[in-house]
Amino acid sequence: SMQFGNINKDQLQLIKQVLQIAKLPTTVSIADKNIVIEKMHSDKKTTHSQLNFSLLKRLGEATYNLHPTSEQIHKALDYISITSSSDVPQRAL
Repeated sequence: SMQFGNINKDQLQLIKQVLQIAKLPTTVSIADKNIVIEKMHSDKKTTHSQLNFSLLKRLGEATYNLHPTSEQIHKALDYISITSSSDVPQRAL
């Protein structure tokens, strides 16, 4: 959503803080981004090999059928990906 200009960095941090308070993961361990992207292409919302995303239009309002570029997807995965083990809750993909 931030890469589409719908929310700013402060709002993104607020969302992350709320998730952390709820003890929900905000990062994942990703061994290979290409495998994750390949799995995204098998999602039922993918049409004609184009990924469809539902993202925030602003806090409290979503928009759907957005088509991020490959670069935007990679940047988003980089943002949530952790590269070493730490005290951060992890979920392997």
